[in-house]
This record gives sequence, structure tokens and C-alpha cells, in this order.
Amino acid sequence: GTEENLIIANDGVVSTRSSLQVVSGHIAYGDAASRLVPGATSFAIRNNANSADNLLVSDAGLVTARAGVTITSSHLTLTAGSVIIAAGAVLSAEIADPAAPGANTAYLYCRDNGAGKSQWVARFPTGAIQVIATEP
Repeated sequence: GTEENLIIANDGVVSTRSSLQVVSGHIAYGDAASRLVPGATSFAIRNNANSADNLLVSDAGLVTARAGVTITSSHLTLTAGSVIIAAGAVLSAEIADPAAPGANTAYLYCRDNGAGKSQWVARFPTGAIQVIATEP
């Protein structure tokens, strides 16, 4: 058999014998719901030295980020499960009291108590605010 470095099949599938490198520009996906299909266990975005996974998505859907996740607008939505902090702490800047949340929910947040001290509070659908702790 021949050893082809690049094969483009009649159905449009492109295969390479080694790596595919895009030197400049970008890779564009045409479908509205494009997808990357991982290997058998995971898909990783590696650092430049190829020595660590910056972002790892397992076949089971578990996402691991090496240095944290930053959300610059809107919010994080968790549709099932729990928030687990294995190490570290929750850090919250003070905000103004938000409007009461919808039924069967509550906000947990940090606010100024009006005397320059931080308070950790919960706000309920009735609009009631319960102080959990106040800075000494």
C-alpha cells in the first residue's frame, strides 16, 4: 500500500497521517451546531508546551479547567447536582440588594450593612433578607 500523508475521500472526510497545523487564520465550522468529536476518553486543549491540559472535556461530560473559569457577563447556571469546593473559599464582592428571587429560590450574597461592614446574607422570594454573618 501507499503511504499517503493527506487523504481526501469522496465523501469529504480528510485524513492526515500525522498532525494538522493551521499556521495562520482559523478553522471554521459550517453547521449551526458544529461539533468536535473527541477520542475514546476525552478532548483536551493543551498548553503551548504540550505538557498540561488547559481545558479537558471527558467523554462523560466532565469539564476540567487548569487555572479556573471566568464568567464575564450574565451568570453560571447549574441545572443539577451541587457546587463542591474541594479546596479554597467562596469570594464575593459586596453588591446592592438584588430584587427578590423567583419562587422556591434564594440569593446568597455579600452586602454593606450601612455602617461600612460586610454582611453575608440570604434573600428569599418574599423579599425578606436573613443576615448570616456580619463583619466584626
